[in-house]
Amino acid sequence: MGRTEDVHYFLEQAQRARGPVLEYGCGSGRVTVPLAEAGHRVAGVDLSATMLGRLAARLADSSPEVRERVELHREDMRTFVPPRKFGLVLATFNVVGHLHTFQDMGRFLRLAQAALAPGAELVFDVPLPAAEETEADPEERLRLPPLRHPKSGVLVEHDERYEYDRERQLLLVESDHWQKGQRSTRGAGRDRLTTRLLLRQWFPRELESLLTYEGFSVRLTADYTGEPLALAEDMIVVHARKRGRAAA
Repeated sequence: MGRTEDVHYFLEQAQRARGPVLEYGCGSGRVTVPLAEAGHRVAGVDLSATMLGRLAARLADSSPEVRERVELHREDMRTFVPPRKFGLVLATFNVVGHLHTFQDMGRFLRLAQAALAPGAELVFDVPLPAAEETEADPEERLRLPPLRHPKSGVLVEHDERYEYDRERQLLLVESDHWQKGQRSTRGAGRDRLTTRLLLRQWFPRELESLLTYEGFSVRLTADYTGEPLALAEDMIVVHARKRGRAAA
């Protein structure tokens, strides 16, 4: 699945919402900027100064009207106290995968719930845990198709491996990147870049239980389609409302 379906889906949710949007994990603005361009006021939250800097640079190239609709907060999603109520709260691009424990998820959910205006929804996405990742041989590296660097135009080769901690449900994704034709042996040379990403694997019934415990009514859907979760091939999309609130 490509990475445009989610943007379109979140835009549709914003069109149905009443009031401004709060986006956790706004990053460099892949969702934030289209929301603002569509006329929505957006409060973006991210812990990474680098990513927020990229988003600020994108906004600097936007129209004054778009810039005026966006406010940025460098904050931890586990502790950020929303400044007001919002018509829609988003946590995009599997940002909840960075919440590694029940305690972390609970803190986030309580703060996100406090940000919801009457009838508003919390919507977030997580990958459906995949056996080819959680059961992968941690010594095996999967070669991926080459990429072209967006600025230099250099062709970049890359591979990755998966290592799953069953006890903590944490998946390590380790990726190696190198310029085509310049890597002779693994681990040698300045031209090789290794990145490591540690993500919590959240299972459907686990999410449903946690959200119910925190006072939400929950609907799990498939792959940015709005269809039942049973049809999911890749992503779980969670829709959650405060219990006892009428639909918007």
